[in-house]
Amino acid sequence: MTISPRKDIEIIDGTISQIKNSKSFLSQYFKFVLLGFYKP
Repeated sequence: MTISPRKDIEIIDGTISQIKNSKSFLSQYFKFVLLGFYKP
C-alpha cells in the first residue's frame, strides 16, 4: 500500500495543527489533574 508524499505531508500538518490547538487544553487538564492528585 503506497501513500503519496503529499498526502503524508497533509496528514503531518493536520496532526501538528491539532496538537497546537489542543496543547493549551491538555496543559490545563494536566494542571487540574495534578493539582487534584497532589492537593493536601
